[in-house]
Amino acid sequence: MDLKDLKIGNLVSVKNEIVEVVAIDAKEEETVIGIKFPDDRILNGTQSELHVKPIKLTNVPLREYCGFDKDGYCRLDFDKYTFYFKIQGDHIILCGEDKRPLVHFWEIVNLHQLQNLYFSLKGEQMKVNLNLNGMV
Repeated sequence: MDLKDLKIGNLVSVKNEIVEVVAIDAKEEETVIGIKFPDDRILNGTQSELHVKPIKLTNVPLREYCGFDKDGYCRLDFDKYTFYFKIQGDHIILCGEDKRPLVHFWEIVNLHQLQNLYFSLKGEQMKVNLNLNGMV
């Protein structure tokens, strides 16, 4: 996993725990990130030190934690329009208000990528329930 793809607020896996990225320093030859564990411990390190792993979108509990409904849709409300994210297989689809597919995001296969796409579209962090027991 390339740490340069991460943004502050992204969720990733370290030592089989879900952690939040709280700092990024890409000035060095190897990117250093700060991660926050559920018990509020903060640890800084590089990829070779932390062994950061992405959380795959194929993870079944992910839908509940990210606000997806039982049919697999996550609502995106804008001023005059409503769109939906849908997890299909191992990637994300952006659907219109009628839930018909508009765009397939084949490269969006991990939670941090979905969080970054959400932020790009909405200008705010995607709400993710941090009580993620059993998700990794």
